Amino acid sequence: LYVKQGDRVLAKLPMVPGLSQVATAELPDDRRRLLAEAFVHGFQGEILDVVGMRNLLAARVKQQLARDQPDAAKASVEELRQLRNYTDMADQLEAIQRRMLDETNGPIPLAAKSRIDVLFQTTRNMLQKYLQDSLLTDSERAIANP
Repeated sequence: LYVKQGDRVLAKLPMVPGLSQVATAELPDDRRRLLAEAFVHGFQGEILDVVGMRNLLAARVKQQLARDQPDAAKASVEELRQLRNYTDMADQLEAIQRRMLDETNGPIPLAAKSRIDVLFQTTRNMLQKYLQDSLLTDSERAIANP
């Protein structure tokens, strides 16, 4: 029997059906990690949304320039400029991590703390890999040099 909470397997319990009527297993308190996991998964969804919109707008700029529509391309670049950038999202992720690791509501077990750190580091890597700020610069350069 696998006992899961969120993405994590909390326990693997060998069970024989019918051997005993009741079986009890003591499991560690994993609420803080689960809460952090929920925030991180939501934030990763936001990253994907922003990356998708940025790529769509950058492609739209190229297409509009190819069709000789500089005004439309400038409007698309302005939309691109209004989207959240790497710095904003990295700052928000840092604030979320500080809030999740705040121990004013009680201590966080060391194992949960290390798993929370891994969740945030994975998300930070995702930001660095996919939220390149060069898209805006490249789009602005394309408009300036048609």
